[in-house]
Amino acid sequence: MKEYIKSRFSKGDVVRNKQTGEDGKIDSVSIDDDGRVTYAVHLPTDPHGWEMGTKGFDVPWDDAYVDTSPNEHLK
Repeated sequence: MKEYIKSRFSKGDVVRNKQTGEDGKIDSVSIDDDGRVTYAVHLPTDPHGWEMGTKGFDVPWDDAYVDTSPNEHLK
């Protein structure tokens, strides 16, 4: 069953967490055996860009809380 499940987003997509309002870039996508899609999202410590020498970190986001990000600084 897992092989038939598709994620809405892919590695490199810039997304927003609908619960927290944070923006980040997807580093990886995982699909559990039960069909749950989770994204490992890289969050910059500076929300205004990736190219400013910031150190970020990855956090897991459930697909239910992920949407496309309107943040043009991160694209």
